[in-house]
Amino acid sequence: MKFKNSILLLLSIIIWGNLQAEFVTQNKAEIIAKHFYWERINSRQSIDLQSIITESVIVEARNNEAVLYHFNFINHGFVSVSADDAAYPILAYDFQNHITNENIAINYADWMNHRADEIAFIRKENLQASQETAYEWIRLQNTSNLKAFGGKSIDPLLNSKWNQDNLYNAMSPIDQFGPGGRAYAGCVAVAMAQILYYYRYPEHGIGSHSYYSNYGQLSANFAAATYDYNSMANRMPNTGNPEIAELLYHCAVAVDMNFSASGSGAYSSRAELSLKQNFGFQSSLDLEYKNNYSYAQWVNKIVSNIDSKIPLYYAGYSPTGGAGHAFNLDGYQGSDFFHFNWGWGGSFNGYFYLNTLSPGSSTFTSGQQAIFDIYPAATTYPGGCNTSLTTLTNNEGTLYDGSGPNDYQNNIDCQWLIQPLSNIDHILISFDEIDLGSNDTLILYDGGNINAPILGKYAGGNIPSDISSSGSSVFVRLISDNSLAGDGFGISYRSLMPVFCNGITQLLQNTDTFSDGSDIHDYNNGTICRWHIKPANGEPIRLFFTNFKTESGKDLVKIYDPSTSPSTLLASYSGTNIPKSVFSASGEMMMIFQTNQSNTKSGWEAYYISGPTVGIEDINLKDKISVFPNPSNESINIKFDIPMKDAKVSIYSIDGKLVKYKAEETTDKLIRFSTSELSEGYYIIKIQTTQGLISKSFIVQH
Repeated sequence: MKFKNSILLLLSIIIWGNLQAEFVTQNKAEIIAKHFYWERINSRQSIDLQSIITESVIVEARNNEAVLYHFNFINHGFVSVSADDAAYPILAYDFQNHITNENIAINYADWMNHRADEIAFIRKENLQASQETAYEWIRLQNTSNLKAFGGKSIDPLLNSKWNQDNLYNAMSPIDQFGPGGRAYAGCVAVAMAQILYYYRYPEHGIGSHSYYSNYGQLSANFAAATYDYNSMANRMPNTGNPEIAELLYHCAVAVDMNFSASGSGAYSSRAELSLKQNFGFQSSLDLEYKNNYSYAQWVNKIVSNIDSKIPLYYAGYSPTGGAGHAFNLDGYQGSDFFHFNWGWGGSFNGYFYLNTLSPGSSTFTSGQQAIFDIYPAATTYPGGCNTSLTTLTNNEGTLYDGSGPNDYQNNIDCQWLIQPLSNIDHILISFDEIDLGSNDTLILYDGGNINAPILGKYAGGNIPSDISSSGSSVFVRLISDNSLAGDGFGISYRSLMPVFCNGITQLLQNTDTFSDGSDIHDYNNGTICRWHIKPANGEPIRLFFTNFKTESGKDLVKIYDPSTSPSTLLASYSGTNIPKSVFSASGEMMMIFQTNQSNTKSGWEAYYISGPTVGIEDINLKDKISVFPNPSNESINIKFDIPMKDAKVSIYSIDGKLVKYKAEETTDKLIRFSTSELSEGYYIIKIQTTQGLISKSFIVQH
């Protein structure tokens, strides 16, 4: 039966070769895409063809006619298919990413536009399909020809999914028109930095460099820098990561980056030079051009590097001129599909067809180049794991065994402690990679040492599920014997912060106390919380702060009267001074506390009272009255800077109850009350004068 199918397939190819190229309909292309996807993904996991369901289709056209289709699947992944059967059918695919028309990676867009132009050229010139192309079109249409891919492959080497925009560019020159108010970091810098992060090398650079740019002189001292890879993450945390930003900026300065708010660029030849001179990679690394090799020779060079676990700096340039784009090539499946990491936050990463789509369209792939043999020059690399305890204190980071692309050592007992310095609730651990000998063990403990409960024990090569600690530390231990070792392990960790406040809190009592919720801790970054104060009595409200410490000008407390449309801003506070009280005549307030992504403080505490007289207050007179000591233990003094013969003073609890109205000592400038019998808590002093009512607050603390 197989022999019969082979004869039929051969006859089909012969007939196909004598026909003119044809337009491929969307329905036909979808069948091709599903069949191809099934073959490739079944080399990793077993799935049914019927389970591959199209979620969306993006069509790219030239001269109002489709030239290629992108099929996104519900169960993740995409396949890009040519719309002309004279071109090779499959252009790109991936098992996780989708193709969208939003926030398109510039280098990906350039690559695929190039492919679209190539298909339009093939169609215009009436080029015919090669036998290989014809074979693939016919084979992929018939389910009886399908089989799981069994060719040689290397999964992507890079775990990083970095970008060049906001937060990544935190050290780029300031430019109001750029992402986050700065110029882009640049694709050349990202392609270089992802390789440095992969090797976790160097710890320190070599020398320094300065140059003049459109933003003035820019400098970097590589030798003085310490690149802390453990504090870097595979993706940029929402709160930013200065270690990643510094590494990207240093790579950019090293290549004389032409920074811009619309896109930053540099020459690949500068990347080749700076990897050697500033970052200590071996002198034999070399920038090569695809034009100087046959396709088979070029592929052999790439495969040789990837097989040696050496990722490539790769770039594509249009043969008709224009800007080029750098990215990373870090894996492959077979001899034609290579994994590209575009340096766009992981978006659009996938396996891309590297060869020409037709023998007559070779000029369309002529602008490719790559830096080969990028490997650390230091004879001490890789250093292996440190047998003394290594402590990681960042809130988010990565931890690798220290063997680089090599196997870890035999007979080791290496230990790490993940213990972030800031207040956290628990730690989430995810595995980037693991390959351990059968007699070797990775142990994670739910605490600060080996006496803590075990979270998990691991060996072999299957990626474990994510795990979470119950507290604020995780102890990691790798133990190996003297038998066969493996590639080692890599984990990412992320601290989960306690939720101090969230959403909207409704405050309906006539008087109440509240705070940012952080208690003895500092509040969190990236917070937006609201408190809606609307007492049942409907009377005017006055709000008082008893403690106040926020990042000045950054972490703001704003108080509104929401009864108006739009809401009226009553006050906006930040800093470390206790603000003045805030009054709302409408009987309603909305407080909003919003923090940025950097720096925190202890926060604030407040209380409010409501009633018909809370708004009667002479601010100038209030400044002439002081209350001390605060907090109070035995007594509280009310001192007047001017004589106040007719003042009537009374003390109320926070719930509005009168607790004191007879003073132990009274003069025209001082009134003293005993507080020894009062319970600990907040109290309000109401001072009735001929000029109005004044409110002060104090704390009793025994």
